[in-house]
Amino acid sequence: MTIEIKRGLSIKQPWLWLIINYYKDIEIRTWNTSYRGLVALQSSKHFDKPGFEYLKTKGFFKNIKQDSFCKGMIEGYAYIYDIIDFNGQKHFEQYKDRHHNNPEWFDGKQKGFIFTDINEIYPIRYKGSLGLFHLKEPLIIDD
Repeated sequence: MTIEIKRGLSIKQPWLWLIINYYKDIEIRTWNTSYRGLVALQSSKHFDKPGFEYLKTKGFFKNIKQDSFCKGMIEGYAYIYDIIDFNGQKHFEQYKDRHHNNPEWFDGKQKGFIFTDINEIYPIRYKGSLGLFHLKEPLIIDD
């Protein structure tokens, strides 16, 4: 079966690593979308150092260095299944084992993009963009 992916989402490391390795299936954003469907998962050129340090306190990345992560690459794809509109700190914390974000970061604006069918691919160099962006050429996956 051939899969054609036309949209992409840039995600900072180390968060994308958590998604690709099935530790995280909810990506936190401050904006919403009505889009439901396949997206290419692209590693942002920017690294989330505070996120990395927080995740290390939770037992992730004990022996992994910051420069070990890919940046500026499509590393996988997933299906955006739904969006959670968190209605408070407690609601945000209820999903902490699925998004792994620091509860102190919640400011009332966060949404949770729920991914299903997460797949890793061999990294492809690709410049991302803000928001849910259109790929210049569809990503074709022969499954």
